[in-house]
Amino acid sequence: MKLSNKVAMIVAWTILLTLTFAVAAFAAESEKPAIAVLFVNNAKTTYDDELGKKITDNINSTLSSKYTLVPGKPFVEKLAKLGITDLSTAERNDISEAFKSESINFVIYIELQPVLIKSWESFFNQGTAATVTLPLKVIDLSQNKYLYNGKFIEQADNSSIFGGVGTKAGALAALGKVLKSVDEVLVSRIPETFAPSTKSNTAPGKIEQ
Repeated sequence: MKLSNKVAMIVAWTILLTLTFAVAAFAAESEKPAIAVLFVNNAKTTYDDELGKKITDNINSTLSSKYTLVPGKPFVEKLAKLGITDLSTAERNDISEAFKSESINFVIYIELQPVLIKSWESFFNQGTAATVTLPLKVIDLSQNKYLYNGKFIEQADNSSIFGGVGTKAGALAALGKVLKSVDEVLVSRIPETFAPSTKSNTAPGKIEQ
């Protein structure tokens, strides 16, 4: 066999193996339950992006190994067309309606509400207290029921004897406390399996702001 033929055969086998592994990886991904994540960042701070990234990174790291995560932006737009522009007012049936024809198994709605900052001072130092509030809804679309519907509120202080304390560190610390509680709910409430009739064929994605 000529060298050129050998090279061509090696290239052909390499392409075939690459395609085989890619198909297998996609098949494995599509066997996972699909979760659409509707995230609203309404923190109203000068560092909203950092807070939002902390939330989306946390969701990706907590869920991506067991579920197919689907960015929720297209569905937010679909809800808007249904007349729902404020997702905090959306009822379970409203959200289920928007996903009626989609291969999605579960929906997570998570909102970062305005961060409350209070300044304080004592004889020795001064600082700020940041309060973070995070409503969370988890919906099982196949059964049209809530797996969770509530909110988390945490506070963290940041202080210094020199003054000039910023608010970001306290807000990030409070958010970190909240996300620990969010993780517990997501891991314990969302099933890792789903009925064959609702099997997802949705392409995987990474949740971003």
